[in-house]
Amino acid sequence: MSDTDELSVLEHLPEELVWAIFDHVSESVRSLSQTSRTLRSHVQSYISMPARIQIINQLMVSAEADEDEIQILMYTSHDKKDLFDMRLEANLYTNGFSPQRLQHNHYPRFEVYEFVCTPEDLDSNLRNLSVCIGAHPQTSLSRGRVGMVELYHMHEDHRREYYNTLLQGINFSSLELSLAELKDDDVEFTRKLIVEHKVEHLVIFFIQSACDHKSFLLELSSLVRSMEIALPKITNDWDDDTSVYRNKIVSYRMQAFEWVPLVVEMFGEGKKLDKLCIDNHDQPGYFTSDCIKQFKEKLPFLGKRICFKFACKASEAENSPTFINEHIVEGSRDQHSHLLTIKHSTRQHEGFRF
Repeated sequence: MSDTDELSVLEHLPEELVWAIFDHVSESVRSLSQTSRTLRSHVQSYISMPARIQIINQLMVSAEADEDEIQILMYTSHDKKDLFDMRLEANLYTNGFSPQRLQHNHYPRFEVYEFVCTPEDLDSNLRNLSVCIGAHPQTSLSRGRVGMVELYHMHEDHRREYYNTLLQGINFSSLELSLAELKDDDVEFTRKLIVEHKVEHLVIFFIQSACDHKSFLLELSSLVRSMEIALPKITNDWDDDTSVYRNKIVSYRMQAFEWVPLVVEMFGEGKKLDKLCIDNHDQPGYFTSDCIKQFKEKLPFLGKRICFKFACKASEAENSPTFINEHIVEGSRDQHSHLLTIKHSTRQHEGFRF
């Protein structure tokens, strides 16, 4: 069968079936639109509707405290670039938006699009960009998908209006949040994000806390399956004589030993959480030997197949792997520091990248 015959067959298929084919050959959609009037019509319908497949792998949004603007970075794969460009042409550029405002850069692994959003963009351009990314309309029962969303430097309620507009009608399994100080309204906003967008994996970083962060972390353990808690760097309490952080230094006003009962409860009965990474690379001596001993004694006996990882001193990580109640306790080293992991044997080769 010649190429012409194959195109003829494609043209006579029901439109829904043609769209399903487009889902699997997204890199060829633009060229197919140039082959015939019928396929051009199918392509125009396809790029104008809510996205049927995931187009954006990673969406990063950041806002500085003294600015009314937000920066949006959109990462897509090379094979989805043409499809995303066509969606931009159909849903954003036709509404008076200048393509020059959207900066595009090609990288070995991704195509990256950058947009600086101003308050004037909130009502129209940001909503149209959301459609390009894959958002489904508010009235739709289905939702578009993005791989991972990262929100940095969350401040002030008006910034959240940007986030809500951009993310409306989109689900994403992974969420990363970074903010200077955790407040009660941040807790509510985070809870809403996780529930509304069906988040399963959470990375959270905050330097200070003005609310009950222990209760917040416990609540998160009921909402997500895996979590990374990034502890802030403490630069003014390093003991040069012993090369460790003094044990009395706290993160979020928490002493190291307070983490043991908290982590046990986060993994406890009725909690959804089964994977936790405490990123304390900048504080390798934060967890004491007694803390580590308690983690080893308690976590393998919770009746759950868990994965747990944290940074520690070299002396604690160099112990040979031990097997405790079907869990492997093992030291290792990455580019940052020594690590100690406690993993159920069925999850031995499972990583911690979300």
